[in-house]
Amino acid sequence: MHDPEGGAMDRLRVWLDGDVTSTHAGTAVTVPLSGTILDGIERRYARVEVTALALEFGTIDNRLVQLALRADNWLHHYGDMDSAQAMVIKQQIRDAFYPAGTDWKQAVWDRAVATQRAMLSGLGRQ
Repeated sequence: MHDPEGGAMDRLRVWLDGDVTSTHAGTAVTVPLSGTILDGIERRYARVEVTALALEFGTIDNRLVQLALRADNWLHHYGDMDSAQAMVIKQQIRDAFYPAGTDWKQAVWDRAVATQRAMLSGLGRQ
């Protein structure tokens, strides 16, 4: 979520061998956000170089994620949270953002650990 032309993105590109996308450059799945915790940290510590990232992990087809979100929104506005239908919708949301498969969970874990190690290594070279 850093400025794509700023120092933080330059550091991330080096530390992560170029495997970096940017919400502000339109190369990430997520749209540009404002008012994030990162915005607050950068304002509060304006004299400090802040380098942060968010890891994105695909789960299921984007269309299915959108349908689950729509159903969940409908449920909160019009549905009965104690109904069987609510349980189905809540399971769709869980599946959309946290699949049950151990292979997906292991891939997320492995990527997170590798990213932390790469960033710590990069910090050590600063």
